[in-house]
Amino acid sequence: MQQEKIEAALAAIFETTTGKYELTPTTQLQEDLGLDSLTRIDFAITAEDAFGVSIPDEVLERFVTVGDVLTFLDQVAQQRPVEFVSTRH
Repeated sequence: MQQEKIEAALAAIFETTTGKYELTPTTQLQEDLGLDSLTRIDFAITAEDAFGVSIPDEVLERFVTVGDVLTFLDQVAQQRPVEFVSTRH
């Protein structure tokens, strides 16, 4: 259940950030979603606010796919429950 919430919230963030909503774990952040360095920062800020986590710059730079982001968020969620904030108004 927690994983489904993480995936739904993450999809909403990517849709807001990139305008793309059909994602798989293998979706490439740069090639498929067009995340450049500025968009990555925008994504990170939005994700940090939505999930109540901190994404260090060195971790953000290592994200290549949506699956990488999901793995990171899953690891954080295992350490403590992730608080979700709605990304839709």
